Amino acid sequence: MGLCGSKQIAPEYTLDVIKYKLSSYIQQSKTEKLAKLWQDQLGTNKLKHFNNFQIDDPIINFHGNQLNALVYSIYLCRYEICKFLIESCKANLKIADDVFKMEGKSIIEHCCETGDLKMVKYFLPIYYNRPSSSYRKSHVFNIPTVSLRGSDFVEITKKETAIRRACIKGNLEIVKYIKYYFKENDLEPSYDFDVHAEDEMSGENCALLVCKEGNLEIAKFLYHECKADFFKLNTRSENAIQIAVIGAKKRPFKKHLEVIKFLIEEIGVDVTYQYEETLLSASDPRIIKYLEEKLNSKGIVSARKDVIEQTCNYLIKQSPHDNEIQELLDKPVKQLEILKTLKTDISVSSISKNSFDSEDFSEVSLSN
Repeated sequence: MGLCGSKQIAPEYTLDVIKYKLSSYIQQSKTEKLAKLWQDQLGTNKLKHFNNFQIDDPIINFHGNQLNALVYSIYLCRYEICKFLIESCKANLKIADDVFKMEGKSIIEHCCETGDLKMVKYFLPIYYNRPSSSYRKSHVFNIPTVSLRGSDFVEITKKETAIRRACIKGNLEIVKYIKYYFKENDLEPSYDFDVHAEDEMSGENCALLVCKEGNLEIAKFLYHECKADFFKLNTRSENAIQIAVIGAKKRPFKKHLEVIKFLIEEIGVDVTYQYEETLLSASDPRIIKYLEEKLNSKGIVSARKDVIEQTCNYLIKQSPHDNEIQELLDKPVKQLEILKTLKTDISVSSISKNSFDSEDFSEVSLSN
């Protein structure tokens, strides 16, 4: 008698328990359990039991920030839960996007950066045709308001568009999907999704960006499928080869040598363009050897070691009585700003006569 044959009554939870369960189900990707929790405890007609708790209210302290369910699920790339929260629970997408904006990116930019294809497929139609906000184009390097990063998160500090974030992180499938999404739907990509768009500060398009990152696979896709321009120069008058050479110094485990070979042998980027600066910028012995061989095949017999010696001789010739400059050139200096001292149009970093016989020379940069 009594309870026999009756429907099971959902247990009553405190608000803290509700928040804990929401965050736990998001972490564990348990969409069905979250849906049941919503149905039993958090339906619109039940909010009064939890001091009018709303689905957009914070549920967890994450790296010092109070995040709501949708923001947390987007950050963790929980596609099914995101979809349920937006479509069934009517979670406010604008509130979530504002949180990501405080970190300097939009939701779609976060999805392209993390490389979750399902998330990109879901959010791309939502973001297409939205005007590109100034926060996506601007270049503010410190956003102290919100940080969703852990200590092991590799930060993209400069404000980058969605497609550029995918290129930086090497997310080829995301780049492919965005390309074919606009092609198959006969749409013109907006600024955030245009591989040909140039960064307003560096002047680099996605083609030059992947050269810097040393991503051969995306470089090939951009060249063959997107007809991206690998011949343009950035705002520092560097070509794709030079950008790849410099990028190799910061990203030594990427495929910069293979990218450089692709640029020269398949695309036909000019290896002789400012070749002295290219050699001086190189530090990888394999890249130096390859460049010297290609230059020799063009009739330019030049070694990086010779270029460094010529640079030093030029500096001494410009100021033959400057003992301070002579002393600096005689010993290793990590950051040597000769430009300021000599008032010439040459800047030299890390020159050392002792490094002339080393395979890995220090960096030297010439400005024409």
